[in-house]
Amino acid sequence: MASATSESHADIRRFKHDANKCSQYYQHLQQQIVRCTTQMSDTDNADMAVQLLQDCICNVAAVVHGCHAARTNTSQHRHQPWFDTECRNKHKEVSAYAKLHPDNHLARERKKQLKQLLRRKKRTYKKLQGQQLCALAKTDPSSFWRQYSKSKERSVAVSKADLAAGFQKLLEGQCPSNTAGG
Repeated sequence: MASATSESHADIRRFKHDANKCSQYYQHLQQQIVRCTTQMSDTDNADMAVQLLQDCICNVAAVVHGCHAARTNTSQHRHQPWFDTECRNKHKEVSAYAKLHPDNHLARERKKQLKQLLRRKKRTYKKLQGQQLCALAKTDPSSFWRQYSKSKERSVAVSKADLAAGFQKLLEGQCPSNTAGG
């Protein structure tokens, strides 16, 4: 009996909670309970009635409060050079298991393992890139500095002229023109 209870709790979705929407949730729930009880009167199975009631409560909570958005930060990794076939296969395995068992403990554990794999692959790739840059610095310093300055230029989104103009305005006591609410 205890295992059946724990299995049913594993299927419950997670929702955002907004205290301001409690009265709206209560009203919607009352309306849905009336509909749900008419469906429950048609069935003699207690498990089916419990499932109908649980679905009713979850659906109302999803409509009123909203569900937590699924975090899919692995999709941004797919186009990185360190995201290889091992990562791709693990990602497919985890997403397939998570679709079948969304709030299962094993699904969360597999997502954690995927995250660890991605971090390890990224760390290894970055370490290898650093070693290659160090070797390039020893053998050909001019090409090292060209490569280093390219990567540094890509990381700054503001042009040097805009940056200088912004600092000049700060020195003059003016607020920069691109700040909001000024």
